[in-house]
Amino acid sequence: MFAVCFLVTAGILYFFPRKKVNHFYGYRTPRSIRSQEQWDFSQKYFATQMAKAAIMVAAFSIIGIWLPESKDLRLWISIFIVVLAIRYMYGTTEAALKKRFKN
Repeated sequence: MFAVCFLVTAGILYFFPRKKVNHFYGYRTPRSIRSQEQWDFSQKYFATQMAKAAIMVAAFSIIGIWLPESKDLRLWISIFIVVLAIRYMYGTTEAALKKRFKN
């Protein structure tokens, strides 16, 4: 279910990004709101990373079919995978912003 949510959100962010820097909608971090150029770059880049994360989460979900039947184990593994996906999205986007905009 998270994979679907990530994919839908990525599509919305990619195809309908906010045009101007704001504090309500879009990828908002101190680095992404520094300038309009950084804002525009971060919106598309983050949406792409979110789509990649959605594919990874979906793949791990399919692999999870073969996990033991323990509901607790599956829950904790699912939480761990989603947290990793979120860290991936933010980490790679911040690294790309830092690399591209060195100020």
